[in-house]
Amino acid sequence: MSDRIGALILQSIWASWRDSIRRRRAAGATNDAGSNVERVEMTMHVGTHIDALGHFSIGGELYNGLNAGDVVTDWGLERLGIEHMPPMISRGVLLDVSGLDGGAFLEPGRVVAPDDLARAADAAEVAIGAGDIVLIRTGWGRFFAVNNDRYLQGE
Repeated sequence: MSDRIGALILQSIWASWRDSIRRRRAAGATNDAGSNVERVEMTMHVGTHIDALGHFSIGGELYNGLNAGDVVTDWGLERLGIEHMPPMISRGVLLDVSGLDGGAFLEPGRVVAPDDLARAADAAEVAIGAGDIVLIRTGWGRFFAVNNDRYLQGE
């Protein structure tokens, strides 16, 4: 359910990874001393995770019409944070819709409609029940860390 992360993987405007070695020399230090200090920097928004309701906005508006400027602070979300979500322990159901259009993956922008999910459930011979956690495989993961430009074209 997760992919390896590192310097050469997905680089988007929202998620990035950077590491470096900082080499310093102290002017006037005894014996012309210097030091090397490593630095690893990445966004907290990497790997497999669940987004909070306050994660994404459109036109400055968050979930339920809240103004992002009133909710998002330098210290995090004042409301809509993931800490309010209870743990999820339930049956997981994987629906594979990657071949809906005859290929190995769905094209960017391809909407997965309720009928598509029903067909995938029928093909897997599984019934979705109350409380089930449904994971949807689109086939797009094949591009992650292999063809990042292509991967970032998807939605």
